[in-house]
Amino acid sequence: MKRGCIAIGETICSECGQSMLYGERYLILGNDDGSRSRLCIRCCAVKGLVGYRREGGRRLLTFLEWTEAYEPHTPLPPPKVGQCHPPEAPDDFQSELPYAAETGDQHIRQERYDVLLYWCSARGTGRLEHLHEACYTLGLASPEHWAWPVLRTLGLLGHTESVWNGNECLWGIAPATVVQMCMDDGCHFLAGQRIPALLTKLSSDWHISDQLSNGGPTRKIIVADFNGGDVELSGGYRLLSVGCVSMRLAELLPDLLGWKTELRDDPGVEIHSHGFARYVDEAFQAVPVGHLVPGLYQVTKIDGRNARGVYRFYDSGGRWLRGEFYGLRYLDAQLKGKCRASWSSSGDLDIIEGQRWPFLYERALVLASGQLPLKMKNRLGEVSLRYHGVSEALARLLCEKLDVRMVRTNDA
Repeated sequence: MKRGCIAIGETICSECGQSMLYGERYLILGNDDGSRSRLCIRCCAVKGLVGYRREGGRRLLTFLEWTEAYEPHTPLPPPKVGQCHPPEAPDDFQSELPYAAETGDQHIRQERYDVLLYWCSARGTGRLEHLHEACYTLGLASPEHWAWPVLRTLGLLGHTESVWNGNECLWGIAPATVVQMCMDDGCHFLAGQRIPALLTKLSSDWHISDQLSNGGPTRKIIVADFNGGDVELSGGYRLLSVGCVSMRLAELLPDLLGWKTELRDDPGVEIHSHGFARYVDEAFQAVPVGHLVPGLYQVTKIDGRNARGVYRFYDSGGRWLRGEFYGLRYLDAQLKGKCRASWSSSGDLDIIEGQRWPFLYERALVLASGQLPLKMKNRLGEVSLRYHGVSEALARLLCEKLDVRMVRTNDA
């Protein structure tokens, strides 16, 4: 007897004794003496009990009849505390955002994010190293690229929160919440903790539709009239209804100057012990120490340590500011000319990809609809990011705070 299953509680592999991740596939195998063994994917691969088959153009993992051998990941070495790269490295997050015409690969990636969100919901909190190991197992990260893009994606969608504690990053799952869409009072999406039992209760009380989130977990849409406060579900489950958080978040955020003053400076950057490369035309070009001008730089120790480099913004006051890559790049873009955005009455806000906003301001845009942006090509051939479901009031408020020139598309 063979039966494929998904781990939804503490499940131990009978062969290697390792605990399985929440949502991980495993095999129940009947033994000759009538007992049953639970085998993880890795042990199934060693015994030749798992593989792939093609169905509808997709590659599916199966314990039954397969046509392609299973390709296990290379074992990931145990991470050390503080080993992860800081959020000042871009890690090519843009490669995760699909173009508007691309939908095929989104479904596969969305399924992996769904499993990851179940795992995060079951674990509750942890270090970035723990998240990276789970992402690596699911094929969402590699040994060379850490899980920062994944954590940023989950944070933008309101599923997780993260904070630095000394030299390590801690993350935690947000409470299960229904969030009102910015341009539709009766339409909500589910954010935060997501477990199968909760989804079952929700489905029994309301109709839930599944939609693409453009690069993250499935967007769960609920059409209902919530009046705020707790939402009581059958079986004693409870959700928090928070209304339209995107507008409230935008109202709380500081303007560009206020945000910049909150960035920490890095006193460890020394002119004579570091090499500098300035961000010019979407690439970093080495510059001599005597030619440093305000802008975004890649800073590398000359003695070879931290050869990967970190990203710092050199301001007119001689400070080296640290922060996430996209925030620092936005400051650099503002130096080179006023940033711009276009808004249409359909609720689409387009921003040039090279002028992507700092995290908290982008989060306000994403929480307006529960969807990540899509990459588009504008009339000038530039790559832009399109955010959906953004009201004119929200767009104008955020543009004013970030000193962005906004136009309506019919006025452009």
